[in-house]
Amino acid sequence: MANLENLTKEILNLEKKYWIAMQEKDLETAISLTDFPCLLAGAQGVSSVDRAQFEKMFQSGQESMRSFHFDEDKVEVRQVGPDTAVIAYPVHTTFLKNGESRKIDAVDTSTWIRSGDKWLCAMHTETELH
Repeated sequence: MANLENLTKEILNLEKKYWIAMQEKDLETAISLTDFPCLLAGAQGVSSVDRAQFEKMFQSGQESMRSFHFDEDKVEVRQVGPDTAVIAYPVHTTFLKNGESRKIDAVDTSTWIRSGDKWLCAMHTETELH
């Protein structure tokens, strides 16, 4: 069980680092955590995003994340192979778009793969809760 606890902490910390990079518009960190092409699924549909597309999306500036919060007591992590882990969690975000604040409650998932000595995000999904 200690190994799963350690993996859960490690993957959760990586997920938080990714969200912080998005909030701070830190493209370099976001790229360093991403395996390309990365699969994305959410309200905008499904896409496979290469590095150039990711940079363009990241820098589009259409929305600005103001805050995020994970329900850490509801985080689930599963190691599905020696170099693959998945995480699922509820997240609450506040965005500013066109001068208007918008709150989103969602459940997100990510698939992380180990490449050498680091984990990279290969897929991310988000489902808004209503």
